[in-house]
Amino acid sequence: MDWDKAIERNRGDLLRLVAWMLAHLGIVAGQGVLAAPISRAVRLAVLRMLRLVEAATRRLIVIEARGLVVQPGPPRGFPEAGIAGDKGARAMPFALFDPRKRFDRQPKTKRAEPRVTIFDGTVTSDRREPADTKIAPDDAGALLRRIAAVGGALEDLPKQAVRLARRRAILARKSIIALSPMRPRSPPGYRMRRRCWKMDLLEDVDRLARRIENEAIGR
Repeated sequence: MDWDKAIERNRGDLLRLVAWMLAHLGIVAGQGVLAAPISRAVRLAVLRMLRLVEAATRRLIVIEARGLVVQPGPPRGFPEAGIAGDKGARAMPFALFDPRKRFDRQPKTKRAEPRVTIFDGTVTSDRREPADTKIAPDDAGALLRRIAAVGGALEDLPKQAVRLARRRAILARKSIIALSPMRPRSPPGYRMRRRCWKMDLLEDVDRLARRIENEAIGR
């Protein structure tokens, strides 16, 4: 298996998806800021794509880190996936581990809308449309920082592989069993019913990364 070729091919596709997200948000070239408010529909579309790109990038990092062994460094003063100090002073590090599913949340149920019939035959409802369907540039800061983090990770996969190997060494020293950055079953952003090349990309890198994980466990 030519791992380097597989990494480079999928990395190029993911970088194109990062460029698509920035263009979809209307990012001004060279400035990294929103040129105008975005709609909630655009934010949702970009967020769905971002979850897929983040999950695929984590699996590329697992492939890049295959066989890499490092010594755990000294404990750091901030979480691995957090921001140190001022948000504007330091970029957000890329989160190396998938967010785990939570099973303690109650499923959302659709509430019935009261219907009031007037004597003239008209039907009214208390459903109200949101007054503002736009999101200001300042409110989309967290989304932009996540896009910048995954874009930076794709630009320097070897550095992220060292981060992952060091993080796993720290977890092993603490006797933590869950060393895999990938959550069980389907990766974040994967939708079986919506087959397209992006889903095929995520499925392929997930399969390769789990193959490496299984081989490492079998050693």
